[in-house]
Amino acid sequence: MDDGPDVSRDAIALAVVDDHPAIALAIQAAIQAEPGDPATPPVRFVGAARTVGQARELLARDGDRPDIVLCDIQLEAGIDGLDVISAAHEAGA
Repeated sequence: MDDGPDVSRDAIALAVVDDHPAIALAIQAAIQAEPGDPATPPVRFVGAARTVGQARELLARDGDRPDIVLCDIQLEAGIDGLDVISAAHEAGA
């Protein structure tokens, strides 16, 4: 019996930074619904952030840090999503 993709250490950990929560929810739903290609590593959703501060926390946490961050470049209130890249670098990601 197939229980879906193997969510193990080899899975690619993905986080989303977007000021519209519906975007992160849609991406999370798509990842969980898509069985994926058995020849490629599975992708698992590890979190979402709406602000640069939340992104910093997500990137700095111990344990389940994302391998990939899908980031909106134009966050609300004129915040540049590229600041998330700086936050990732500061967090050692």
